[in-house]
Amino acid sequence: MASQQQFRNVDPTIWLEFAGDSFTIPKLHSKVYYFTIGHLEQCPKTPSTQAPSLFSPFIICTVSSVDLLADPETDQIFAKLLLTPVIDATVVPLEVINEEDNGDHVVSCAKTLTISDANNGGAFSVPKACANLIFPQLDLTTSLPSQELSVTDVCGVVWTFSHVYRGNPKRHLFTTGWSAFVDKKQLVGGDTLVFIKNSAGEIFVGIRRKKMSGAPNKIIDQAVINAVELAVKNTPFEVLCYPTVDGFDFVVGDKVVEDAMKIDWKTGMRVTHKVKGCSTFHGTISAISHSHPWRMLEIKWDELNVSENLKYVSP
Repeated sequence: MASQQQFRNVDPTIWLEFAGDSFTIPKLHSKVYYFTIGHLEQCPKTPSTQAPSLFSPFIICTVSSVDLLADPETDQIFAKLLLTPVIDATVVPLEVINEEDNGDHVVSCAKTLTISDANNGGAFSVPKACANLIFPQLDLTTSLPSQELSVTDVCGVVWTFSHVYRGNPKRHLFTTGWSAFVDKKQLVGGDTLVFIKNSAGEIFVGIRRKKMSGAPNKIIDQAVINAVELAVKNTPFEVLCYPTVDGFDFVVGDKVVEDAMKIDWKTGMRVTHKVKGCSTFHGTISAISHSHPWRMLEIKWDELNVSENLKYVSP
């Protein structure tokens, strides 16, 4: 993982499009619930002496700063939040980062890579929707329609691809330049590419990883533990939030949490959960833990293909 000085700031419009609905950015200067247990879930090997039960399950904070960043070594986008524990509970939101309009409007298209796409020596099969929406139109009247495309990644590096239309049946492909991109970005089947075109016609590409890449676990573990220890001392602290498909936000707006906790949750109640950017599942509450709100609901899902991560969810 790159050092903090090497992290690259990403334009908010582009960052949000790459993240999709897999992460909710809290409002700057707003009040949030920081769930320490949720943050500690990022540490698969948290030492028993620092078990979640020894920490407050949540701490009310204000969002003092929001930075939208990318790691140049992995293309992993993330948000760095500075959180300040609340002593005076009166907090007024002053700015909303995800409601800014800088006049630039973008369109996007995403594709989850197949094993063939991620083959270092192969080509990338471009979805027709991406070709029509994002890329300049090919002259299909020629015998071998092709063009050179310049595409910028989240770290500002420009990649050149040959975009062709061929095969039987004919389809859009990236050929020359694609293998080098796969090799450099270490793409695997299941990763998702997001293509974006802004109002100036510039094309960008971002990656939503099948699995989060970055620092070794021991580095992540220590950063998380340091944040939790500062939080319980009412000292400002930083957290890194990575957009993921089946993860849960551990920094949540106060109204969302408080409205959820007003509900009289009972066993037998029917619930619906939408996995971010993915499927919707339906189930029944089978048990409730009243010790703290994080993952307090045990759910028996109707569907069979539900991740084990969703057996227990938060209201």
